[in-house]
Amino acid sequence: MAQFEGQHVFISYRQIPQDKRFAQRLAEDLRLAGHTVWIDVEGIGLGDAWNVEIQRALDDCYAYIVVVSPESMTSRWVRNELLYTLNNRVAQVYPVLFRTAKLPPELVGVQYVDFRVDYDAAFRQLLTALPDPMGTAVMEPPRKTAAKKPVRWIVGGLIGLLAVSLALIFGLPALLPESTPTPEAVAPPPASESPTEEPGETPGAPPDTEVPTEETGPPSGATPAENPLSELEGRIVYACFINGYDQICMMNPDGSNQQQLTDMASTSWYPSLGPDGETIVFSSNRTGIFEIWSMNTQGTNLRRLTQNLGTNYSPSISPDGEQIIFTSTGPENSHQNVWIMDIDGGNKEQIIFCEDCDSLDPEWSPDGSMISFSSSMGGSFQLYVANADGTDPHRLTAINAMGGRNDWSPDGTQITFYAGVSGSKQIYVINTDGTNLRQLTTKWDNKAASFSEDGEWLVYASRPDTESDNALWMMHPDGTDQQQVTFNDHPDWQPRWGP
Repeated sequence: MAQFEGQHVFISYRQIPQDKRFAQRLAEDLRLAGHTVWIDVEGIGLGDAWNVEIQRALDDCYAYIVVVSPESMTSRWVRNELLYTLNNRVAQVYPVLFRTAKLPPELVGVQYVDFRVDYDAAFRQLLTALPDPMGTAVMEPPRKTAAKKPVRWIVGGLIGLLAVSLALIFGLPALLPESTPTPEAVAPPPASESPTEEPGETPGAPPDTEVPTEETGPPSGATPAENPLSELEGRIVYACFINGYDQICMMNPDGSNQQQLTDMASTSWYPSLGPDGETIVFSSNRTGIFEIWSMNTQGTNLRRLTQNLGTNYSPSISPDGEQIIFTSTGPENSHQNVWIMDIDGGNKEQIIFCEDCDSLDPEWSPDGSMISFSSSMGGSFQLYVANADGTDPHRLTAINAMGGRNDWSPDGTQITFYAGVSGSKQIYVINTDGTNLRQLTTKWDNKAASFSEDGEWLVYASRPDTESDNALWMMHPDGTDQQQVTFNDHPDWQPRWGP
């Protein structure tokens, strides 16, 4: 008998309409039965970071329900939430079979509740398996001992039962507006969905923040560039979602010579290429918790740089190659804040302190004298800059729903970032003194732009809607010449340009 303590039931599902309607119906019925339920469309508010809030919700649940469908079993967000729950033993896992799907190895042999035919009967079975909502001890549900034989129905009865089931499941209206994790981004912001991930509005905009409204979003087809992408220097590292896990990939700027550098049954993401052009740092949970790792551009010489420091994300190597900046919850596993360490993992030090807020996705200025990061220290998430030692942090933006990932132009005069509601995030550029804010894209869902070595291009992740996969695109820093550079059958996202 396994025992878990927590405050609520966590429901994990794929952000597509039919799965969302089912998850919301299940949440409402569980509440009527006396359970407190956490579901992302209700538990994450405007201004919250997806990866941080999801991790907190998982840590504080006594039961983890995963909605099984073909789409959810290939979702990076659902997979990461499941692995986090299992690896950290934060709660008992309860799979609910909504639509027939191939189960991942972690769920094979785990007793599930079958909602495909009779919702009411399945719900009663789930209530019996769940703990008393007034208690804290969770009984481990029985394991499957043998495959269940399908129930055979006469043709007329089957047609009638299917009609009733479809009416119950698909006929219900959506109760809440569509919302998709960003943290892309856990988390992450994990995407074809994206952690992280993802924020609000702070009054008092800096001067000169008028945003142009002309439509410059990605076109339906590729647009020829002024200069052939094959002539661009450097390489791009990025996260590629392959066979159920985010991996680290690398390519030339024109999309050629794509290479998968990691191949583990775990998540690896937030890659960044060092100034030597040979060292890649990234975050991975291959040990059960997200740590900072380094490797070379051949995918070898793998080294873990953090240990016993909580959950760690978003590493970036300093321009002189001597230090790494990253975010961590710290040993107390509380809020994400900005830390720094030597290139070999030594001398770890927290440099941004905020007890009741989170600071995410730090990046170095080109000369290494300053850093930029996203933080909720002023209430909602906004873009901040500070000295490289963390002193004198000050806000640059007052924009609605800012994301995390950001990058400096090579001359140090501009920073690119993304912001917007889920499913319609857009790329922006702002001067480093907080003036001259420009919106570069106006349609589709766009995230995490990174400057080229010469400052003439941006690489970013884009997708036309929340049900599509991310691909990598290019454009000039004025929003022109937008063109797609990866055309894979898996999501590509979180790009970082390097030498």
